[in-house]
Amino acid sequence: MVVRDESEWLAVLRALDVPGEPGQAANLEYPQDFDRAAIQLRFEQLAALLSDAFGCPLAAGMGPCQDASCFGDIRIPPEFTVTRAKRSRIRFPVIVAVSNFGNLAACWAGQDAISPETLTSAAPPVHPEDRNRVEQALNELGYLFVPAEVLETRYDGPNQWVFGDRDESWLVRYFSSL
Repeated sequence: MVVRDESEWLAVLRALDVPGEPGQAANLEYPQDFDRAAIQLRFEQLAALLSDAFGCPLAAGMGPCQDASCFGDIRIPPEFTVTRAKRSRIRFPVIVAVSNFGNLAACWAGQDAISPETLTSAAPPVHPEDRNRVEQALNELGYLFVPAEVLETRYDGPNQWVFGDRDESWLVRYFSSL
């Protein structure tokens, strides 16, 4: 599937967002046709492809994340990325996340305690070289790489009630705790 612009992406995200029921994980944390074993296998294959692409051993972990729409994420350590802050030149890890929904995947520069120097700088956009390596691995396995600018769009789907009066983004809907 080739998605060309933000409006097409939002249509894809909305189509996957079936209304859920309070107290039920189905449709909120995962879709009705969720196949944990198949998603886990592909997630492990993704870790192997990213390990080759970045030249470092990466672990996939076991998904899905509890009380979340994210299956899991893979952290590429900063010493293996070219993503860095402009002024300070501090390297950032790149986080690749896989959703429980629709083969969706995303990546962003992370701030975490493993790389404490990143906590003092705002995370930069993922460097195009890192993004290309991530996208290539995702494409090889049939994931849909959702651009960060689309995921930052305000969530307006049928499950807003999950977030209460908080304005959340599509990133939270598909790649975070609910």
